[in-house]
Amino acid sequence: MMDSRRPAHGVSLVELLVGLAIGLFLLAGALSLFGAQSRNAKTVILEQQLNRNLRQALDYITQDLRRAGAWENAIAGTPGPTAMPVANPHASLSSSATSISYSYGQDTARRQPSGLNLANTDEQFGIRLNNGALEAAVGQNQWQALTDAEAVEVTRLAVAPRVQTLAAADVCRKLCCEAIQLPRCPQVNAPQGCPKVQRWTFGIEIDGRSRRDTTLTRSIRSDVQVRNELIVGSCPA
Repeated sequence: MMDSRRPAHGVSLVELLVGLAIGLFLLAGALSLFGAQSRNAKTVILEQQLNRNLRQALDYITQDLRRAGAWENAIAGTPGPTAMPVANPHASLSSSATSISYSYGQDTARRQPSGLNLANTDEQFGIRLNNGALEAAVGQNQWQALTDAEAVEVTRLAVAPRVQTLAAADVCRKLCCEAIQLPRCPQVNAPQGCPKVQRWTFGIEIDGRSRRDTTLTRSIRSDVQVRNELIVGSCPA
């Protein structure tokens, strides 16, 4: 009788090497793809972190700066026929190339009648660039960071103020006539003797980059108009 069993054939060494080579090639491709996706994901996260830091800082600056000059006792700054207007204690607005200083009244001052015509120390505010971080003044000599200094470096803060001045001579003429001082009304037309209304607008530019990837940079800009118009000067006595 013939033996029906056949000899078993295994994988040759060449076939094994070819298979290993193909497997290593596929593994290398998978690892390369995974690495590229990981780098892209990291870049996206860092971009979002950078954008979020700068955008949140600019939103805070915009909202807070618009309140500059707000005064709970603003009615006292209105000229009247018998009373001289009181100067707004929050009328001071100053800026440099990299900072802004301003003041506005807090709600708590409404419960302090003696403080309505004063600018308290906790009503002083401002924005500055300090060691790569944007900071906001929350009181006299008290600063808090607006950006995460470990994640984002702010490389530039540019502040460009623009002031529009409007004459208010009509107010003086009206007061003169109401006080029955008709002969003096023409004298009120002198520009140096009449109050002026100032409208402030600030152009804010912020540049920043990621501290974990310095190739990632971002620039944002906004124009901020102060809502409270400031009155400078007063009617002639």
